[in-house]
Amino acid sequence: MEVKTNSSVYNFAKEFGYGNEKIVGNGDKGYFEADKFTFDKKKGEITLIQNVFLKSGDMKLNSPLKAILYMDKNKFTADNATVVKNKDILYGDIIEVLFKDTKNFEIEKAFSKGNTSITSSGKTA
Repeated sequence: MEVKTNSSVYNFAKEFGYGNEKIVGNGDKGYFEADKFTFDKKKGEITLIQNVFLKSGDMKLNSPLKAILYMDKNKFTADNATVVKNKDILYGDIIEVLFKDTKNFEIEKAFSKGNTSITSSGKTA
């Protein structure tokens, strides 16, 4: 995946970086964008902040707040997020998605905490 931003700061000694300008990632397995980000190589985390959009295959995620991708754990968490897969929609205050692997972003399971709404086959619960 190729990641682009106009400005960022990276501390090689601490293996930590951040950017306060739009970040865009694009590759053959997916696409993401956000207004800001942090990257912590030691923890294996990239945090996408504000106006987060992630797309991979038939899955889309939107969050106005943030989403954290845990590269070594094959999962992400997102705040006030909506996940759409095919025609199914999951909204939650906090959503945790487990992938089969982060190379394909194929969802294995999804969990929601707090206010939750699930829409499937045109019905909402």
